[in-house]
Amino acid sequence: VVLGDFNASRWHADFRRLLGKGHLKDAQELVGKGLSVSWPMDWPATPAFARLDHVLVKGGVVAIDGWTVHIPGSDHKAVVDDVAIEGG
Repeated sequence: VVLGDFNASRWHADFRRLLGKGHLKDAQELVGKGLSVSWPMDWPATPAFARLDHVLVKGGVVAIDGWTVHIPGSDHKAVVDDVAIEGG
């Protein structure tokens, strides 16, 4: 599991290349929430429009569910994904 603020959306060329190698999968996309947004948060002039924060899984780790959570004082929503070890 690799997670964090990648400062890159699915449309960023380097991030697409990372996912394109086939080893890492975006957990939000795996559970059908690939269009979720995490940034910017609470900026009245600019509604949230991109997900820069990601949980990536590989190998025997599977995504079960995913959502975003408002974090007071942050300019990002938290991206939360429920994952499990396959067969576990």
